[in-house]
Amino acid sequence: MDSNLTISDALLPREEYFAWDIFLYVIIFLQVIALVLLFSSTLKDTIMIAIVMICGFADKAYIFGFIDGRESVQYHAKNAFGTYVIRITMFALPFVLVTQTKVGRAKPICAILGVLSLIYMFARWFFQQRNTPEVINTGMAMEYGTMVAHMGWIWLVYRHPRWEALRKIEEAVAKDA
Repeated sequence: MDSNLTISDALLPREEYFAWDIFLYVIIFLQVIALVLLFSSTLKDTIMIAIVMICGFADKAYIFGFIDGRESVQYHAKNAFGTYVIRITMFALPFVLVTQTKVGRAKPICAILGVLSLIYMFARWFFQQRNTPEVINTGMAMEYGTMVAHMGWIWLVYRHPRWEALRKIEEAVAKDA
């Protein structure tokens, strides 16, 4: 039971996860560099790298081990589905930033950050989460995937200007009905 674990204690390297913690510190350091480089860019780029940083700190602070009163670093490291999701976010968003940012000097840092985060996420999954039945609940993953697809469709139809013609058709059909 890790009930006396404070945030400052969680940010220090733990003996059982020392190599993982050092690897995560390197990733967080690169996230800080990317944030500094992207700070003068668009707000969208800055928010995306900030989300990546929050995910990095959340993984290091073992937040999913302390939700619902579990109070366990072991649960966060091995069983939490949310841990897997934040690790995916940590590698996916830097690749999105590489493709869309206009800050040329931030692109290589974001690419390196994405590759290192991908290695980190896959290695942690392979060595810790792979044989845990709680991590990937297929039904829940499909529900979340469907929800993300619907949110993307809503964004395309109702926010993106290229789909304005489709939105007007839907409005005309709704009037006639």
